Amino acid sequence: MGVNSVRKIAAEMLKCGKSRIRIELSKETEEALTREDVRSLIRAGLVWKVQKKGTSKFRTKAAFKQKKRGRRTRMGSRHGTYNARNPKKRRWIKTVRALRRLIKELKDNGQIEHKTYTEF
Repeated sequence: MGVNSVRKIAAEMLKCGKSRIRIELSKETEEALTREDVRSLIRAGLVWKVQKKGTSKFRTKAAFKQKKRGRRTRMGSRHGTYNARNPKKRRWIKTVRALRRLIKELKDNGQIEHKTYTEF
């Protein structure tokens, strides 16, 4: 049996395409006749499957880590207007909460009376 037949049988056994099978040429590989022979070649390490190449996520993870820290947010990286990125309602909520915190603090310190606090 030829090398191509060994490659085809090995691809079926290792559940991959023929292009991912590597064969070390030797007397045993050329003399292999049965599936059992091919199985023994795989066990012996004369026939093996090449690992698939994947897409590395290293740079993506590094960029994401920086974005979490507030980097990479300058003009060229922005999508959307100022109001889309920072809505008016959200800005108003921030302002009001800060003011409410302040008047509560003033009331607790006794600088303003309860009546004034409720007015505000």
